[in-house]
Amino acid sequence: MKKGYQRVKVDGQFYEIAEVPALDKKFTHDIDVVVDRLVVRPDISTRLADSLEQALKLADGLAIAELADAAPVEGAKANRQRNQTAERFVFSEKFACPVSGFTISEIEPRLFSFNNPFGACPKCGGLGVEQHIDADLVIPDKDRTLRKGAIAPWAKSSSPYYVQTLTALGKHYKFTLDTKWKDLPKKTQDAILYGSGDTEIRFSYDDGMRAYDTKRVFEGVITNLERRFRETDSDWAREEIARYFTDVPCEACHGYRLKPEALCVKIADRHIGEISDLSVKAAAL
Repeated sequence: MKKGYQRVKVDGQFYEIAEVPALDKKFTHDIDVVVDRLVVRPDISTRLADSLEQALKLADGLAIAELADAAPVEGAKANRQRNQTAERFVFSEKFACPVSGFTISEIEPRLFSFNNPFGACPKCGGLGVEQHIDADLVIPDKDRTLRKGAIAPWAKSSSPYYVQTLTALGKHYKFTLDTKWKDLPKKTQDAILYGSGDTEIRFSYDDGMRAYDTKRVFEGVITNLERRFRETDSDWAREEIARYFTDVPCEACHGYRLKPEALCVKIADRHIGEISDLSVKAAAL
């Protein structure tokens, strides 16, 4: 009121400032200051610019333009009807979505360069791809049985550990090691590759020196390879495991190599990555 404003909109209802009802401080309220009310005419440009600038200052860069009903309205009932039908446009002087609050810094050339840390996708480092263990490389021959080396990373080992592990899995999931990989149920394949989840399985091991039983969850072949690759300090081990990795498009940038803020900037509904995929002829159109 000291600054000269007379009306506000509280929780969707217009009030004179002096007539605003008491607000419950335990709840969040929407409060808009009515900066100006204008009838659209050719001669309002200066007043409109001043009012919009003042609204942006009051609301930290946000302003709302609300279209009033064409017909005059009176009373509380008419006020409610107007609030329900009024069309609102939200404007922001920042590089931000006024609805979600998603904000980017000032647009500059380096934002659109995946070779620059400022623009590169933070998940893949601007490469556009991520390395993941490829199940098709782990199980290259689907016609092989587990006993005959269907699991490539385990096939070269002479240790009885892997066969005994598969035997225990077979007892739990009701399959034999002489079943072709392609004939195993999908649930069983997933358990072998990605683990048993929270389900504990009883394993029996005998290495010739000692025999013992244990009950635990099964980590999974692929999960085990990924963990060992992260944790090992052995270059030889990393090189061996790297044979089962393949490049897949980054799930964050979908292969475009740029951070989300860069991909939000669009011309003709396309971001720079989509434009770069076009041929010169298609881009010219």
